[in-house]
Amino acid sequence: MKNSQLNEIVTEFCPYCEKSTKTLHIVKDTIITIKGEKFEVPCEYYYCTICKEDYDTSKSKYDPIALAMEKYNKIHGTNLGNELVIE
Repeated sequence: MKNSQLNEIVTEFCPYCEKSTKTLHIVKDTIITIKGEKFEVPCEYYYCTICKEDYDTSKSKYDPIALAMEKYNKIHGTNLGNELVIE
């Protein structure tokens, strides 16, 4: 997904407004740091146009922390599991 970004307006339930609102669905790359190493991974979230809060849902296609851990483990031949340190 390298530096790409997807923004589209959708109707989604906002947990802050506690109702369906017009929200911006955002997919973009983000940096996760694990044990001092930076990993670029896709991140997906929603931004409510009413209350101006951002949030994620269980519908997300990406788990940025899991993807960064996978990259770390692949490079180092490890399985961090519960030893994960995120900065």
